[in-house]
Amino acid sequence: MFLKPRRLIGASLLFGVFGVACGARTGIYTDDAGADPPPAPCVIDADCATGDACARAECREGVCSPLPPTVCNDQNECTSDSCDPDSGRCAFTPLTMDLDGDGHASPRPGFAPGSPGACGDDCDDRSAAAHPGGTEACDGVDNDCNGKVDDNAVYGGLTQPVRLSSAAFDRANGSGLAFDGTNYGVSLSGHQQLWSSYFLGLSRSAAIVVPQTSLADVNSETYAGPLIHNGSYFESVWADARQDGNYEIYFNRFDSNGKKLGPDLRVTRARDFSLNPTVAWNGSESLLVWDDRRFEGPGQDEPHVFAQRIAFDGTLIGDNVQLAGSGTRGENPGIALGKTRVGVAFAARTSTGSSRTAFLTTAPDLSGQSALVDLGGTDVEGPGIASVSGRFVVAWQTKGSNYGPSIYAAVVDEAGGVLVPARPITSGASFARSFSLVSLGDRVLLVWADDHDGNYELYQEILDENLNVLMGRTRLSFTPTDTLSPVVSLGPKGDLGVLYDDWQSGSRQSYFISMSCAMPLTR
Repeated sequence: MFLKPRRLIGASLLFGVFGVACGARTGIYTDDAGADPPPAPCVIDADCATGDACARAECREGVCSPLPPTVCNDQNECTSDSCDPDSGRCAFTPLTMDLDGDGHASPRPGFAPGSPGACGDDCDDRSAAAHPGGTEACDGVDNDCNGKVDDNAVYGGLTQPVRLSSAAFDRANGSGLAFDGTNYGVSLSGHQQLWSSYFLGLSRSAAIVVPQTSLADVNSETYAGPLIHNGSYFESVWADARQDGNYEIYFNRFDSNGKKLGPDLRVTRARDFSLNPTVAWNGSESLLVWDDRRFEGPGQDEPHVFAQRIAFDGTLIGDNVQLAGSGTRGENPGIALGKTRVGVAFAARTSTGSSRTAFLTTAPDLSGQSALVDLGGTDVEGPGIASVSGRFVVAWQTKGSNYGPSIYAAVVDEAGGVLVPARPITSGASFARSFSLVSLGDRVLLVWADDHDGNYELYQEILDENLNVLMGRTRLSFTPTDTLSPVVSLGPKGDLGVLYDDWQSGSRQSYFISMSCAMPLTR
């Protein structure tokens, strides 16, 4: 009657001496390092616990014998199949998300909606009103997924300007404008004793629905960055100098009231300034691009372009990725998502101190960089980029001793082939500077500032995918002071909201106007 307890004690001693468990390897046997250790002895199944319910073992004839592992495979290429090691249950997680809840998932990054292997057919997962079979209306989305946003719509009904920046600021400038399906979100920088960043929410009529909210409670200068909405939350990326004595890139997510969804995420740890960040959403991840000076030495100014992936939950995926190689000095990057590739444009410095517009594409995970394409230009500043009809429109301004007379643009396909060489897309002014591009699917809307009517004012025009003008110059601002730095977003009922800066109150402050959308009577 004492034999069983003795066997248990013996088994326990054996486990203590040899330190083995079922399926484990041991360092005791050194004669043949490649050989599997002998099976662990056991008395009952509990002696063979593996700690993994998906790869269990049982006690059979006094030794631990592995059971067939749990195989999770639902034969669906659109799910990620896994086994929970705690419960042994299979989980089948969709590879794509339906953030807008319209029953249509977004495609996998790098796939066109509805294409083989895409696992989703939603052309715009930021809006429940956009999906195959939808009815086209003036609402700023591609309702029927035919590649056209608000098909052939025209824009008018310009509203009166509304000042957004606080009267407490001695100066301010707007940075980001995005629509969450109900209201606009705005990010701007305001200066009192130092620069800081803020969020506020606007209704269609420009009524303040979310009061000015601080975005960075840090004891350092902070400049607001661009703002996007991915169908679930706002997100922004910016630079500030809270740590290590230099500017670094930070990222965060915000709800529609400007409340942060987590702590600020530090993206860079460069030896010198990291600046000029921007962000895009690829359907499941955020993609950031910026320029920094991590490689420069004393007395040098050597900016390089980098990128970073960020998961839906706001965590880093992998490390910073350098774009264009170490031999290319670049700054002020722009980013846009094409049908299958990511387009990046930036100002590439030349050996003479000038700069030209450079372009490349990557896979949605920032791998597979294409060859660098020189789009030309002289003294290029601030390139912008938009995806139109499966190609990229890249625009820029020029600044030597002064700004050039036009905004320039070129068209490039997703393989990097130049379809339309660089040419002016605005005319009639002595100086043109600052612009914003908005893709309308099969055409692009440009808002820019020039001195066509004396001082700098804002204008808009619509171009097709080959840079042909569909709707010519339309004036948007009417003040005796300079009006600059437009940021444009599609909004409620297809409105075009415009955030911009003006000196009409005596110093630089941020204002908002909008235009309404009207569908043509015939198509």
